[in-house]
Amino acid sequence: MSLPGASRGSFTATPSTWGLPIFESTELWDRVATGQSIEVDGDAGRIIIAGSEAEPLSIEPFPPYAGADPDGGLMRHIALKKQHAQGKK
Repeated sequence: MSLPGASRGSFTATPSTWGLPIFESTELWDRVATGQSIEVDGDAGRIIIAGSEAEPLSIEPFPPYAGADPDGGLMRHIALKKQHAQGKK
């Protein structure tokens, strides 16, 4: 059985290498109660606490290449972006 952060050879398996998003918020633990639900909007960069009137917490949004990529993958996205910057189509 493999655990997060477990090392196998020169590769270290972490939640991010498994494709799991990681969000950080130092404020969340002070504002959410045990059993309370939260909604994470990675694209907008916010955490909403269900049933709370408080403003959403700000988090670092997903980078533009995360998730589904309309260009057909990260490497293709980078290549197209490079071509666009050079004035090519």
